[in-house]
Amino acid sequence: MTQKSYKELAEDFKTFVGSCKSKKIGHVRTVEERRQGMIDRGYGSRSLFKYCSRRIDSGIGLNEAVYQKAIKEAASITASLPGCFS
Repeated sequence: MTQKSYKELAEDFKTFVGSCKSKKIGHVRTVEERRQGMIDRGYGSRSLFKYCSRRIDSGIGLNEAVYQKAIKEAASITASLPGCFS
């Protein structure tokens, strides 16, 4: 079996960490900016996000919260369309 050889990166951990560099990635959007972007693209509404947040905080999963809200919104839309789906 051949023995592996290792290249020493630094004398100690502090020196190694000091030599590490990363590129700046620019502005990282906040949660609110991401939510607003989704709303702008038609993927939800502010009230839906608030509703889901409350449900998640109360211990109910996101999928169930979204499903329940979608059912309520669909019923509301259906009720407002006279002659349709009745």
